Amino acid sequence: MRLVMGAMALTSASACATQASTSGGGDAAGQSGGSLPDAGARKDASHDTGLALGDAIVATVDATVLDLDAGQADAARDATSPGFDAAKDSGTAPKPDAAPPCVPTTCATQHVSCGPLSNACGATIDCGPCSLPSTCGGGGTVGMCGCTATTCASAGKSCGSLSDGCGGMLTCGTCTAPETCGSGVCAAPCGTLVGGSTLAGGDHLVSCDGRFSLDMQATDGNLVLYFGSDALWSSTTSGHAGDHASMQTDGNLVVYSATSTALWQAETSGNAGAYLVMQSDGNLVIYSASQVALWSSGTCCH
Repeated sequence: MRLVMGAMALTSASACATQASTSGGGDAAGQSGGSLPDAGARKDASHDTGLALGDAIVATVDATVLDLDAGQADAARDATSPGFDAAKDSGTAPKPDAAPPCVPTTCATQHVSCGPLSNACGATIDCGPCSLPSTCGGGGTVGMCGCTATTCASAGKSCGSLSDGCGGMLTCGTCTAPETCGSGVCAAPCGTLVGGSTLAGGDHLVSCDGRFSLDMQATDGNLVLYFGSDALWSSTTSGHAGDHASMQTDGNLVVYSATSTALWQAETSGNAGAYLVMQSDGNLVIYSASQVALWSSGTCCH
């Protein structure tokens, strides 16, 4: 490229010199009455002018060639650079394929029967409510209507009937006499000591009307039946601090010392399920499970 451009410049310069020489000769011939200039001098001047013009053209070509060389060097460096994309850099990069349209999901395809659900296309759909007593997710599965039934144990009930919260009814059991079911819990009536229960020192068994009290005295170990401040009956076991009275599961009422020695008993063993009642008439009675009187203090009718 540089040689071709240089040759073109020299050819142009030579042509310019020839034109200058010719033009000089014509001008001299056209002058009248004047002396002719020296032919050698005209030739040298024309030659110098041509050379100067040629040098200027060559210098211009050299600068152009240098610019072209620099541009080619930059292009070569870009082509070897990481991430170079000739098609993209040339402005002819292919257009990416258009994304396929989003197909929204439905409650049915996702097997969801209630509550909110994403449709997978940026929106939320409502899959509907549940009919009571069911709730959404209530059966343990998210997005499905269901109901988790309660139990007697989880509700803290030991007797009677109970709704399971899902439209059904539960039977939580029955109570053993003399206990009765109250609010789903078996409890002895007022003034009653059931089998397996104990009166520790300082405890009282009070009649339903509040007039009579059977006291296990802590200070002397005596079991005493009081009507107000009057003692109606006692186990005559004083002098044994730390005693306790036990209504045993075999039906016997026994006063034990602190060392578990039997100090007094009603002698009603062999009657499992028997219980002791401090009645509102002042009588202390042991009843069998079938409500037969097995023993009494003989303090009735106050």
